[in-house]
Amino acid sequence: MKNLTRKIMPWIAGGIIVFSGASAFGQGDTQIKEHKELIERVDKHQEEYKIQNLETDALLKYYKEDYKGAIRDYSEYLKQRPNDAGAYAN
Repeated sequence: MKNLTRKIMPWIAGGIIVFSGASAFGQGDTQIKEHKELIERVDKHQEEYKIQNLETDALLKYYKEDYKGAIRDYSEYLKQRPNDAGAYAN
């Protein structure tokens, strides 16, 4: 009986682990979804950061009297923010 128990127990234990892990797959799906949402938010913030940097660079070029560079950067900025009256004024 002891020999039989020793031979069967690893299989039983393995079955319990596999069975109990089944619910972990659902948690994995949730984590993947949360991970994708986090990546989307980070991408959105990075895009916003790029747009703000473009405006800052344009303003710096304007103050340095690099008007062609400022116009180029403001034009690019205004493609993203067409309702920004301050950018049009500059």
